[in-house]
Amino acid sequence: MMLLKTEQSWNMGNKIKGCVFSPTLLSNVSPKMKIMNEEIFGPVIPVMKIDNYKEAISFANSLKYGLDMAVFTKDISKAFEISEKIKTGEITINGLPSHGVGLFPFGGTKLSGLGREGIGYSIDEFTETKTIVIA
Repeated sequence: MMLLKTEQSWNMGNKIKGCVFSPTLLSNVSPKMKIMNEEIFGPVIPVMKIDNYKEAISFANSLKYGLDMAVFTKDISKAFEISEKIKTGEITINGLPSHGVGLFPFGGTKLSGLGREGIGYSIDEFTETKTIVIA
């Protein structure tokens, strides 16, 4: 991984070799930047400074996506408060998101998908129920 210094941010990575894009860390991004408002399907992490947890909740809820998020804190009460207020399909406290078929229901909110996946949920998603009433 390579570390590049730009005028306002550190940029780690930003190299392409064949079909592989190196992991990239962007710092000093702002809420108005495209990187903070669109889903990135690649190894890119934008980092933005937020002054307090209420501002973080407000920003997270202003986004049009809500697949999964993580909260890191020593205050478990604060972690649950934040988790209850953020509109997202899944939230992990003090760890990396760990979802997958069979562990527990997983899915997003807003424009990050419909429904949930997981053994029982997947069956429901791929099944079309039809009701027939005989009078």
